[in-house]
Amino acid sequence: MIDLAASATLLAIVAFAAIAYAARVAMRGRARSERVEREGQSVLVGKAPMEMVHWILGPIGDACVRLGISANAVSWASLAFGLAAGVALGAGHFGIAAGLT
Repeated sequence: MIDLAASATLLAIVAFAAIAYAARVAMRGRARSERVEREGQSVLVGKAPMEMVHWILGPIGDACVRLGISANAVSWASLAFGLAAGVALGAGHFGIAAGLT
């Protein structure tokens, strides 16, 4: 049951972010990222999805900077969450593992 709840929560977060970005596009147009403009699209992902992700994650990055969270701390936290996701996968909890990654 916990796996279903974790999966549903993850899906709800992704849906909310997509709806918020769609509303932003409808009201003010696509978000423009200086980095995406400079580097361009990748082979697998176009500019529009890249700009959406930058728009969504930008405030989180800004909050990390304001709080003094270093890039190394983010990397260590990613490693810890990855290890925890591996343990959850090994235990058969796929929803929890998806939420941890």
